[in-house]
Amino acid sequence: MEQKELRPNGQAPISSTDKPLKQQTGSKGAEETTNESRIPRRLKTDEIPHVVNDFRLAARNAIEAGFDGVEIHGAHGYLLEQFMKDAVNDRSDECSHSLLPMRKAFNGSFIAAGGYRREDGINVVAENGTDLVAF
Repeated sequence: MEQKELRPNGQAPISSTDKPLKQQTGSKGAEETTNESRIPRRLKTDEIPHVVNDFRLAARNAIEAGFDGVEIHGAHGYLLEQFMKDAVNDRSDECSHSLLPMRKAFNGSFIAAGGYRREDGINVVAENGTDLVAF
């Protein structure tokens, strides 16, 4: 998650939550809350389609510029992962704890990675939440 000092007009970074980021420190992995500048702003439900459209436009621009395809990075704390991870996404609206809205937003193969045990992976594929699960 980026720092608000690096964002236009010092805005807080956007997220699926407004919980402060916790990071591991030290060799034992103890968690500590980061400073005030990295507390995210929870996206309002009506803002989410605009963010999805921004991703869509960026992908279209890349393809029009001559790229063969586009991969949207959805791991390591980036925005898409924040919506897909139960440990982060504490929403209670239609954007809570589900891969399905993300899958519907993007055409092509959808691969979910990380955070799945074998049984969970089999279930999410069977429920049409993703095409593939990478372990």
